[in-house]
Amino acid sequence: MQLRTNLISSAISDDGSYIAISDLYETKLFNIQSTPTGTKAIRIKSFLPTLSTSTHTSHLEIGSKGLGSSTLAFTPDSRRLVLGHVQSGNIIVVALPPSTVSGREEVEVVKCFQMGGNVIHGRTIAGLTKKQRKAAEQAERKGLVKPVDVDADVEMNGDDKEEDEEDKDVQSTITAGQNTGTGSTWISCLAASNDGQWLVSSDTSGRVTIFNLDTLQVRSSQLL
Repeated sequence: MQLRTNLISSAISDDGSYIAISDLYETKLFNIQSTPTGTKAIRIKSFLPTLSTSTHTSHLEIGSKGLGSSTLAFTPDSRRLVLGHVQSGNIIVVALPPSTVSGREEVEVVKCFQMGGNVIHGRTIAGLTKKQRKAAEQAERKGLVKPVDVDADVEMNGDDKEEDEEDKDVQSTITAGQNTGTGSTWISCLAASNDGQWLVSSDTSGRVTIFNLDTLQVRSSQLL
């Protein structure tokens, strides 16, 4: 890193061909190559431009908000790099070029998992409006296993200002205990199965998520 900074994450691929490091604002990827005079680390300069311009990550505004990674992990076959984006809390999966191809630096974003979701009484409920969240909370207070009839009208007992304040309380639950300065939940741990099919993540909100890297779909997500 050219500036005086602190590294917050790093990883090395199982075959020793790649190293990734990150501070709070930038992730860098290096290809480790053997030369007649020793070992050389070559920075893959296309990494940041590729992630900045990919359609999968355009919503992250990496060019202006940065590409810090709270955690980094390579799949066991050393062909993919997975990073937890600091500024958004999203998980980005990047395909890497074969390390045996000399002079080739192409990387490709294959998926960006938007973790999102509202935390209500320790459960993840994604994509709900204010009114639906009210209904979900009322259902859980009655001891129901799942929120029911979340589309029904619910007594608000207050004005929009009160609802906005309650929304802030929900968000404070998500970010409680963090001092990241980013306003989002951090991905705190990533691990891939030996066959490269499964990825599991945990975050600072207590959410554990399992992904299928073959289908690039979320298998399950649960708050502990």
